[in-house]
Amino acid sequence: MGTTISRKALRDRGIVIPSVECPLCAIEVETMEHLFFNCPVAIDVWALVVRWLSVQPVNVRDIGDLFDWLDSTNLNAKKRKVTEAVVATTLWMLWRYRNDVVYEGDADDGFKSI
Repeated sequence: MGTTISRKALRDRGIVIPSVECPLCAIEVETMEHLFFNCPVAIDVWALVVRWLSVQPVNVRDIGDLFDWLDSTNLNAKKRKVTEAVVATTLWMLWRYRNDVVYEGDADDGFKSI
């Protein structure tokens, strides 16, 4: 996730930004771990994803945990590829929703796309 820059990472690089709060929940500092895995919005999205995929619930705190979870699922090759594609798409959709909120102020409409 080195190419995705969070608000905290921007601040740490000396870039002045109005807030480092997560734009989705406004509860915690926006880090990649928070945005993709620990934000209440992300937690709700992942709960829907695992239910839709009919796989064991995931307790993921960072990208390493996500890969460990994928390795532990013991899925056949076809379902594993589908699950990996859904996981990648979910990460992208969370980032896209975050950008919609930040740049368009479009919190309600963006969540429907997730």
